[in-house]
Amino acid sequence: MTFLVEAKATPHSDEVRIENVIDDELPRLASLTASTKQLDVRLVRGLLVGTSLLSESEYYCYMAELELE
Repeated sequence: MTFLVEAKATPHSDEVRIENVIDDELPRLASLTASTKQLDVRLVRGLLVGTSLLSESEYYCYMAELELE
């Protein structure tokens, strides 16, 4: 299996904001994953990770995984 991974981060403590950024990026990741699938004989999954820094020692992580068949 092959993973196509992209990460986004923000210093803002708004959890909803990073979720919206990740949701907005999903169509682009789907396109990239579909293109990559044609180049690799293994199963290709797209993984989008968003991190919002809440404080110096706390963070919020939002992940979206995409598998095209």
